Amino acid sequence: MVYFDYASSTPVDDEVLKTYSMVSIEYYNKIFSNNDLGKRSELLLNTSLNEMAKNLGASKEEIILTNGLEDNYRVLMDIISSNKNKRKKIIVSKLESPSMYKFIKKLEDNNYSISYVNNDENGLIDLNHLKKLINNDTLLVSIPYVNGDLGVRQPIKIIKQIIKKENENVIFFSDLSYAFGRISINFKDIDIGMMISDNAYGLKGKGIVFKKNNLKIYNKYEIDLPSIVALSKMVKVNVDSLNEREKRIIEIHDLLSSELGKYKGLYINSNKFCVPYIINISLMDRNTKDIVNCLNDYEIYLSNMDDQSDLSTSVMAVYGNKIRSLTSIRISLSHLVSYKEIDYFLTIFNNVYFEGGVNYEKDNVND
Repeated sequence: MVYFDYASSTPVDDEVLKTYSMVSIEYYNKIFSNNDLGKRSELLLNTSLNEMAKNLGASKEEIILTNGLEDNYRVLMDIISSNKNKRKKIIVSKLESPSMYKFIKKLEDNNYSISYVNNDENGLIDLNHLKKLINNDTLLVSIPYVNGDLGVRQPIKIIKQIIKKENENVIFFSDLSYAFGRISINFKDIDIGMMISDNAYGLKGKGIVFKKNNLKIYNKYEIDLPSIVALSKMVKVNVDSLNEREKRIIEIHDLLSSELGKYKGLYINSNKFCVPYIINISLMDRNTKDIVNCLNDYEIYLSNMDDQSDLSTSVMAVYGNKIRSLTSIRISLSHLVSYKEIDYFLTIFNNVYFEGGVNYEKDNVND
């Protein structure tokens, strides 16, 4: 099997899984039980939260732990509702994730006014347009740290400076789901951020929301002790391994980009402002859906989209070309990818692309 969809989901890191299992077995009591085991559990809880905050560069009070993506959005809605002060305008990037656009629709249904900020030909936010959109009614600006389809990395620090200069009361939210564990993140550059654990080699169905201390929140959110300790371990593993993983991913990215760039009619949509673990391509004169299905038959998995004929809103926002947007495929990489897998992918892709016969043993890909 060749899995090139790590932007969608990642396997659980061994250390994270061991940590979760250990705590589940040894700390099965209620956290605040009035006995020695309860006191040990409370100590482990506080130690884990403090370590997580330290590794994230935040304070313990700024971290809200959740039960995954849907819970993240409930927390985000809670923060927005708790801090709106009658302001109703939300400014949104055109390179958000599908789940964020569903959330934006929910805000619209709740009488929030939505404005979309333009981007330039590289996918970077049009800073002049952003300035013009911000006014006294603006509550929140949403710009993803990294776009999950093309991999565009935004100049978050500069964006926040512009937002606060125009209106210091505007809340700056950034989705960190495609950034954490891949690039260095400075939480001082945002007011709210969120991530999901299984996008960063953690447990399924767990998440983290960061919010600045000055932001109010009405509700309290709790998860179990084993998950909290495992989330802390997940953060530590990602932070400690960041540089080493990035170096390997760059090598893999450069090799794949070089080989894919040789195909006539294949456009590489990701550019120099994109993170190296995502390569988005368009097959302008091929049936993309058929190619993806054929690759799937050879246990090569590229994308989490249910229908490859669907238009990529991110590619459309950057290139304005419908064909390019309809024929795009996302290849997302990991430090776990082997050179045998790359060789297998390139061999199968070449044959499928030219509709030739595939003569390659699938077992060769296994180390």
